[in-house]
Amino acid sequence: MSLAAVAPQPLPRLKKFVEEGFGDIPDRGIDPPKEEWIFRVPPYGRKSRVPAEKTIVEIVPIQELRQVTVTWPIAFASKEEREAFRLNKPDFFVSWLLGHEGVGSLLSYLKGKGWANSLGALDNANLSDFITFEVTVELTNKGLGAIDDVCEAIFSYVRMMQQSPIPDYVFDENLQLDELEWRYTTKGPTGSYVQSLATAMDHFPPSLYVAGPRRLALKETEERLISSDEPRSSFKNRGQRDIIKRACKDLIDRLTVDNSFLTAFSKTYEGRTSEVEKWYGTNYNVRPIPASTLTRWRNAAPAASIGLAYPRKNVFIPSESGLRVKKRPKRSGDPKALSFEEKIRPVPPPTVIRDDGDDGRWTVHFRQDDRFGKPKAFLIFQLLTGELYSSPLKASLAMLYQQCAADKLNEYTYDAGLAGLTYDFQVLPRGARLTFGGYDDKLKDFASYMSSKLARDLDDVLPSDEEEFERYK
Repeated sequence: MSLAAVAPQPLPRLKKFVEEGFGDIPDRGIDPPKEEWIFRVPPYGRKSRVPAEKTIVEIVPIQELRQVTVTWPIAFASKEEREAFRLNKPDFFVSWLLGHEGVGSLLSYLKGKGWANSLGALDNANLSDFITFEVTVELTNKGLGAIDDVCEAIFSYVRMMQQSPIPDYVFDENLQLDELEWRYTTKGPTGSYVQSLATAMDHFPPSLYVAGPRRLALKETEERLISSDEPRSSFKNRGQRDIIKRACKDLIDRLTVDNSFLTAFSKTYEGRTSEVEKWYGTNYNVRPIPASTLTRWRNAAPAASIGLAYPRKNVFIPSESGLRVKKRPKRSGDPKALSFEEKIRPVPPPTVIRDDGDDGRWTVHFRQDDRFGKPKAFLIFQLLTGELYSSPLKASLAMLYQQCAADKLNEYTYDAGLAGLTYDFQVLPRGARLTFGGYDDKLKDFASYMSSKLARDLDDVLPSDEEEFERYK
C-alpha cells in the first residue's frame, strides 16, 4: 500500500491527519498477489484467446472507427531490468520518434498517401513485469484498404532505428525541453498530482517520488541517481547520454515483426467475425497474418526510399540567454493565502499603445506581466469582418479553411509546439482570431511565419486535389 497526502497545512498537522485517518489499518504481512506470477508467468500464454505474435484481431466497434494498432509485448526478466527501464525511459524517446509529426515523419508519409489522419505511439499495459509498446494509426477509408501498406511503413521506420543510430541531438533536445517544463512548471489539479505521487512511490526510490514521473535521465551513472532538483540544460557528460542510448537500442531491437500482433477496428468487419467477447459482447475475429505479408514486413522498404527520416534539429528551442524576465513579480513575505477580496480584485486593463481611430487599421493593447514572472508572451490578433459569416456558404468555406490550415501547417508547427510555442486560428462570427503564445525568445519569428502562410500562401494551405479534400471531409 502507498499513501500520499497533499494539503496546505503544515507538515506536523498533515502527519497527524494521516495517522488519525490511516493509522489503524493493520499490516497483515501478506505478499501482494503479483508475487505468485511476476517474472514467472509470460503475459500471453498458450491458453490466451489472443496469441501474442503474428496475428491480427479484427474488432467491430460501436462507434464509427477506423484504426489499426501494432503491439509489441515487452517482458522483463528481473526486478532490476524493470527498474532500469523506468529510470531510463527508453519508451519515451522511441515513442517520440515514431509519433513525430514533422517533415520526414511516419505520419507525414501516411498522410501523403491518403491513408491516415493521425498517429500515436506509447507504452500501454504498464505492469510490474511487462509493458506493451504500441503504434496506433487513425485510418482514412483509403487507409482501411491498405492496412498492410500502413504496417509496412511502420516497420520501415523501426528498421531505420535498428540500422541507423539515433542522432545525439534527439536526446539532447528532449532533455532540454523536458527540463524547461520542469523549470517553469505550474501548479495543476491537486487530485491528479497526489495520485501521481502515490503511484511513484511504487515505481521509484524516495528521492525521485516527485521528479521520477516528470524528468528524464534519472541516472547520472549506472550506479548513481541524480541528486539535484536544479534544472539542467544538457547531459552531465557523454556517459549519461550513452546510458539512455543503450536502453533505447535494447527496446528498438525488440520491435520485430515476429514479436508483434495487430488490432484493427472497423464497422466493415460486421458480419465477418466468428467470436463474441464474454463481458461486453463485442464481435471480433482472430486470424494469423499470412506468411507472405510477414515476409514483406521483414523486408520493408528502406526508410529513405519512401521519404522517412529522423526529425531535423528543432530551431524553436529557446536559448538560455533568451529566457529572460523583464519584470519579476513582487512576492509578499507573508505566505498566507489571498483573501476573498484580494482574489476578486479586478486586474488592471491593458494599456492602449496605438489607436488609429474608428476608420484606422490598428488598435494595439499591451499589458506587462507582473504576476507570473515567466519568460513567456502572448500575441492575440482579432481581425474584424462580417464577411466570414455573411452566408452559409462563406461560413462553411471559412471553417474548411480553418481545418485545412491546422492540418497542412502541422509539419511546421509541430516542432514549435514541442518547444513550448502555441498558435490557434479561429473563424468567428465577428471575424478571425490568431493567438500565439510561449517562450518569447522565438515567438516573433514563429508568429511572422505563420501569419504570412495564413494570409498569403493559400496554395500551401488549401487541398491540392480531390483525394486530399475527401480526407478532410
